[in-house]
Amino acid sequence: MKKRLKIIGSLLAIGVFSFNFLPISIPYGLPERIYVTKGEIATITSGLPIQAEVQCSSDQITLNGQSAAQTASLDLSEPIAISANGSGQAEITFKLGGIFTLRRMTVVADAERTLIPGGQCIGVAMYTKGALIVGLGDIACKDGRTVNPGQQGGLQPGDVILQVNGTAINNADHLSQLITDAKDTLTLQILRDGETKTVSVTPVQDATDDVYRLGLWVRDSIAGIGTITYTDPRNQAFASLGHPISDVDTNANLLLKNGEIVPARVQGISRGEVGAPGELAGSFITSGNALGKITANSDVGLFGKLYQPMSSFVYPQGLPIGWQDEVQVGPASILSTTDQGGVKEYSCQIIRVTRQKKAEGKGMIIEITDPELLEKTNGIVQGMSGSPILQNGKIVGAVTHVFVNEPHKGYGVFIEWMLEQSDQVQ
Repeated sequence: MKKRLKIIGSLLAIGVFSFNFLPISIPYGLPERIYVTKGEIATITSGLPIQAEVQCSSDQITLNGQSAAQTASLDLSEPIAISANGSGQAEITFKLGGIFTLRRMTVVADAERTLIPGGQCIGVAMYTKGALIVGLGDIACKDGRTVNPGQQGGLQPGDVILQVNGTAINNADHLSQLITDAKDTLTLQILRDGETKTVSVTPVQDATDDVYRLGLWVRDSIAGIGTITYTDPRNQAFASLGHPISDVDTNANLLLKNGEIVPARVQGISRGEVGAPGELAGSFITSGNALGKITANSDVGLFGKLYQPMSSFVYPQGLPIGWQDEVQVGPASILSTTDQGGVKEYSCQIIRVTRQKKAEGKGMIIEITDPELLEKTNGIVQGMSGSPILQNGKIVGAVTHVFVNEPHKGYGVFIEWMLEQSDQVQ
């Protein structure tokens, strides 16, 4: 009997422990973080067939109409209605048997906030920290050898060279000058997959021009066009793109040194086709002043602060935020600029919603249904990234990527993940 009870106890412990690793896609688990607007109700459905004990010290949060601080337990198989009586942040702990923690859930409550949805075409000019290696090439030496010092030293495409012999790299030209001046073994500080490493590389003299080289192709800047998602009247922050700016050759996210967004115009459209994403052909308006400073290049977009208020908004008074628990499969719209006529609103459908516990760029799938936009672009094209997604009178997300083989479909990121970044803009 004791052996049987021990086995049962072990299985129970394993089962409870596994709850912490359940996929967050509701209804399979409890979210780690949920946003609620003061005075409104957010509903979650965990789907777990258990009764859980509840611990919460805040009297500002209510669960199913009762103060969370006075709620002893909940049936997790039933929907849970969460509301807030004030602004702030609180933690609710769900436990099983008073011992095992199923989930610590953070509830972020705020008074109704409004963002001003964008849709304007912008130019992006960004400079990277250090020099990004985008390729390696052999060097023909005077003695007849063909070598690649960078490869021999262990360098790889995607590495960012931050320092040479302790000197910080300003740009690609600066790197070349430091290599030429040294003419000897160099100690490089590089960034690879988020980790800083030190490598030693010996340059060789190129037979074609006598210049010392490492056999590297590097890049230190990038320029292109995208779409503003929103501006925040609270702190004059802007958000755009919905995805990071990455290098076209290495697919590595670019490490921001500095950059700006500038006015741009759409001059033409390459329609998307199956297997060949289209794009907006645009150009910077050089006669105008820069619109804002870029402060972050993150997994969920490009963020910064405006130098001056922007114009040409479809909703100049702003729209409230729609948190991810409010997003539903059904009709929606996007704001985008596809010609010199400015920002227009186009109809679409949200066809899938994936609840998330952390910031990711594929929280929803949208399908373009607007006849005018389909005629112009055949759906989503490059340059439309960042187009705000609206549903039920709220801004709920931004377009991020197009499906290569279904150009009328694409991914969207939830607005709350972008808001977390823009709230940090100073």
